[in-house]
Amino acid sequence: MQAKRKIIAAFTCASLVIALGVASLLWFFAQLETASDLRRHNLAVLTEANELLSALKDAETGQRGFLLTGDEA
Repeated sequence: MQAKRKIIAAFTCASLVIALGVASLLWFFAQLETASDLRRHNLAVLTEANELLSALKDAETGQRGFLLTGDEA
């Protein structure tokens, strides 16, 4: 009877360790997905900022050209 209880206790402990491992993996993958979403958002913001900078440089160049030549083209 004592051996049966030890076996049941060992299986219970093993099941708890496995369940804890699976829960840890699920949490880890959720954190990975969150980090991926944040990185994707940051890339989108940087891309838009680069486009704005490019437009500002074009506007500055156009304004300088107009002041030098008076040509609106």
